[in-house]
Amino acid sequence: MRLFYALTFDTATRKTLSEYRDVVLGQSTQGHFTPEENFHVTLAFLGSVIDDRADKLIELMADTVSIPDMVLIDRYDRFTQPEGDIAWLGVRPEPDLMALQTDVQSKLVEIGYRVEHRPFVPHITVGRQLAATDSSLLPFASPLALPVYSFALMESRQESNGHVYYTPRHEIYPLG
Repeated sequence: MRLFYALTFDTATRKTLSEYRDVVLGQSTQGHFTPEENFHVTLAFLGSVIDDRADKLIELMADTVSIPDMVLIDRYDRFTQPEGDIAWLGVRPEPDLMALQTDVQSKLVEIGYRVEHRPFVPHITVGRQLAATDSSLLPFASPLALPVYSFALMESRQESNGHVYYTPRHEIYPLG
């Protein structure tokens, strides 16, 4: 199974995020756009994990620093890729978010996982393999606060139809 840690959002927040995704959709001639139910902020990607290690990954969650009760999105941006861009909504790297991500990475190293060493760029992916009709994306007039629903250990599954679905294996909810 393929696992990752993420911050998730409730239904109303995901609905709002879909409106921002649709701006990118309107500026693109092709691409794969994130389904509403898949919006999240990845904190650490684990890749393929054997089932009996999942319990240890759940235990790790109980000892993490506090979970932010909200994140701020403040820009559209993209990662340029040869097969098409990845468009995303930038999440402001507030101290509580960065502390959680650093804590998760450190704990993963302690239990023997390899972690990415590139800088953490908090974001919410809205589309992949995009060809845009306009190279610029709309700026944000002001940051948008999004309530965090949970800190979750998520499983990524690809169905026979090619669609990828993310489901929580375990969740912890912010105290705020």
